[in-house]
Amino acid sequence: MQNKRLITYYQDLGFKGQITLIWLAIFGLLALIVQLEFSRLAFAAFVVWGLFLFTTMFYFLRLRLLIESDHILFQGIFLGNDLDIEIADLTITKIVANRRLVEFSFENRDYRIVTSKKAISYFQKLADHVE
Repeated sequence: MQNKRLITYYQDLGFKGQITLIWLAIFGLLALIVQLEFSRLAFAAFVVWGLFLFTTMFYFLRLRLLIESDHILFQGIFLGNDLDIEIADLTITKIVANRRLVEFSFENRDYRIVTSKKAISYFQKLADHVE
């Protein structure tokens, strides 16, 4: 493999990722309720919508996938939530290229992510290389 560093974004489809998306949806509904409670455009509604958009952008731009020749780093939302995986310890169980889905296991834990086409092709090369 090349010693190239690939930086892309991913979305966690595991339990933790689903709970985070549910909380984002709840926050969005809260912002909608605050806006609908005011009969006219109010400053509070703009503040709540701005916080919702900032939180959503922070969430989606923070989940980064850094791939190097010997390890893969999944950056979490908060510092210290990162998952660093050695490629030798990684077992790819399923790749669905048209849905950009990758399922893999590491240390007896299963992970499901959605990522970019570049990362999917990299994971396919890894799976072909192992077989």
